[in-house]
Amino acid sequence: MAGFDRSRATRRGATVLAVALLGACASSPPPRAPAIFAPPAPRPPVPQASAPVRANTDGGAPPAAAIATPVRPPAPITITPLPTPTVPPAVAARFPEPAVTFPTPAFEAGRTTFTSNDELGAILRGLARGAAIGENSSEVSVIPLGAS
Repeated sequence: MAGFDRSRATRRGATVLAVALLGACASSPPPRAPAIFAPPAPRPPVPQASAPVRANTDGGAPPAAAIATPVRPPAPITITPLPTPTVPPAVAARFPEPAVTFPTPAFEAGRTTFTSNDELGAILRGLARGAAIGENSSEVSVIPLGAS
C-alpha cells in the first residue's frame, strides 16, 4: 500500500473546490418571483366649497370672524449644573489633590462651566506675547481657524 501523499490530496481538494465553484457560476439563475401590485387606494372625497358669506343687510349681528390662535412658544430651557461627585475616602487617599495649579478659567475655585472660546483666545494671545520675551524665547503664534 502506498503512503499518503499530502500534496496530491491538496491538489485534488483544490480541483474539486474549483469545479464546484465553476459549476455554481455556470448554473442558470432561479426564476424571478412574479410582481404583485396592489390596486391603488381610493382617493378621499374632495370637500365641496361652501357658499360665500354675504354681508348681513338686515341689520342683525355680523357673521363671526375667523380667529387665528398663535402657536405656543416652547418652554424655556433651564440648565442645571451637575452636582460634584462624591469620592469614597479609600479612593481619595490614593489620589490626593495635585499640588499643581492649572491657570485656566475652568479650574478656578467655584467654577462649574467650561472655558469659553473668548477666554481660551485670551490665554493663547497671552502665551504668544509672553513667548517673545527673554533670550531663550520660543516662537508661539495664534493661528485663527474659526469659531468652534
